[in-house]
Amino acid sequence: MIIKQQLKKLLLNINFILLEHYMIKYYFISYWVFLVIAFSVYFINQSIINRFKKKSNKLKDNFNSLVSMCIDYRKSFECNNTPNVIYGEIYCYDMSKNTINIEKKTSYSEYDLFVFLHEFGHYIECQRCHDLYYFINIINLCIYPIFFITCTIDIVYLINKINANMFFYITNLVSVIIFIIKFLFIYAIEYNASEWALNFLKYLNKKDNKIKQIIRLAIINQYLFYLFLFIPLSFLIIFILI
Repeated sequence: MIIKQQLKKLLLNINFILLEHYMIKYYFISYWVFLVIAFSVYFINQSIINRFKKKSNKLKDNFNSLVSMCIDYRKSFECNNTPNVIYGEIYCYDMSKNTINIEKKTSYSEYDLFVFLHEFGHYIECQRCHDLYYFINIINLCIYPIFFITCTIDIVYLINKINANMFFYITNLVSVIIFIIKFLFIYAIEYNASEWALNFLKYLNKKDNKIKQIIRLAIINQYLFYLFLFIPLSFLIIFILI
């Protein structure tokens, strides 16, 4: 009787180990399959955006004049806080300094104008929904350090075979919540800025029917970029919990 019970326990342990091994193998394969698909989609989208950027027509109007026109036009939306315009390496809007950064070039294309107007759209949205943008800015500042700290903690747990405890759950829960918030707001933030850009292009009598496709691809790539960060983190969590 005792031998039978021991055999049953042994068989149960063997089944559990095999199931655990199968689950780890399944998650590992699924992880790499998803990464390959996601990277392929990301690079295809990026190549389409880059090709559109290269083929974009050169602006006939003076770029600086168009920038000044848009800055003056902000008053129509009751945006009295004048943004600083700085020419540097990349296009971006810095909420903390209320600065629109423009890539410095010898000549500008219609694509450059759209990208500037997109960042200008972020400026207008920031003035209209300041508290929301302030919250999103905090999330943007926190997401990378928290991601790297959490991954480091998870790797330490995994290497040392430490069982999940309250500290593990809290740190990973914070990371997951931050990523979820980021995913929820990407579309709204980027889409609204692009809508402002399209409206300004219409105001300037400059339209390109393909730009909407580029907007969709750029938003998809933003989601994929943060998925590339989130997936390894989730994979580590699953490994430790298994």
